[in-house]
Amino acid sequence: MFASPCLFEQLPAFQQPQQQFNFPCFQPAFVHSSNEVIFSTSKTEHGLIVTLSKPLQRDIFKKAVEERVIELQQSTKPSYRLVSDIFGNQYYIEDKFSTQKSILEGIDYKSIGRKVAKESFRDYEIELNHSGEELVFKSSGDKLVKTLHFDNIVDDFYIYNCNVEENNDDIAFLKIGIVFKKPDEEAIEQMRKLSEIKRIQKKREQEVRLTEIKEKLLKEQQLRQTQLVEDKHQRLLNEQHQKQLKEQCQKRLEEQAYERQLLAEQYERQKQLEEQERKAALLAEQQQRQQQEQLKNQALEDERSRLNRQRLLQEQIEYQKQLVEEDRQRKIKQQHQIKKIDIDFNDETAIQSDDDDNIGEKPSVGRRRRSSPILEDVQDEEHERYTLSLNKLPKGSSLIDDA
Repeated sequence: MFASPCLFEQLPAFQQPQQQFNFPCFQPAFVHSSNEVIFSTSKTEHGLIVTLSKPLQRDIFKKAVEERVIELQQSTKPSYRLVSDIFGNQYYIEDKFSTQKSILEGIDYKSIGRKVAKESFRDYEIELNHSGEELVFKSSGDKLVKTLHFDNIVDDFYIYNCNVEENNDDIAFLKIGIVFKKPDEEAIEQMRKLSEIKRIQKKREQEVRLTEIKEKLLKEQQLRQTQLVEDKHQRLLNEQHQKQLKEQCQKRLEEQAYERQLLAEQYERQKQLEEQERKAALLAEQQQRQQQEQLKNQALEDERSRLNRQRLLQEQIEYQKQLVEEDRQRKIKQQHQIKKIDIDFNDETAIQSDDDDNIGEKPSVGRRRRSSPILEDVQDEEHERYTLSLNKLPKGSSLIDDA
């Protein structure tokens, strides 16, 4: 990530035994640098720690945290919990609190700060000159060129730490560990200590990587568990959906069967109704024909009865006319034969003699006048008989009377 230091083979002059190194004789020299980058040094057991501090861009750490939150939101599966309503129905709802808690637990501020700090020092170049007494820092982004002069020869340098300050996340720092070359008797011990430092640093890096791997595995396990819960929830939803589809299908089948049954019953009723209407029409037609025949026969019968009654009436009229005519003729004859007769009811002999005189002329009249009735009484009797026979004659139309 950082530019590798330029290491050169030492010149023959520097291969000679060195003098005893004294830390108090060291006075670091500073050159003109950027106003934003601050250099500071601190002594260590094996040399110096050069610290470069610079302010970060505004809200860059906040943006990095927000980006990390967005990444976690996209990669974190939502968790669900089972709840029940007052009716006993169970539902899976999203547990936003657990999801947010998982996201917050997944934010590693140290890692984010280290990433932001490394990004801010990405273009820095560190060079060691041939003599090993000068260390040059260059940055095109910060417009920085700074040279550090040392009284002793720099044997090696390394990146000690790169992060943001704990109390102020708007300031990033880069710590460079510098190891000075020591005399020969101490070289082995110095190298051993340097190796120990590197081993410790490597172990620390391994622990960091192991922690990251554990966190990654834990996140993957959480993701798998969340995925299992989601799969279970999805299976439950699918089962509920399938059950609902099955119930809806069964309901539609029952409705269709019921509709078919209703249609069949309606068709059967319609068929029976049509059959009844057809039979009723045939029966009505048959009854109408029978009624027409009956009316026709009745009309013929009435006509015959009317003709018979008319004939009988005519005969009766003729008979009455004949009787009237006979009565009229008889009256005429009686008028021509009227005599003044003294009737003495006590003298039966006279009556007998008169009757004997008329027996030779009209026996029928003599029988009628056996009691010698008065002429007016005879006329009244004939008129009464005529009137009685006339009243016995039928009146009105024969068809209407029969109806």
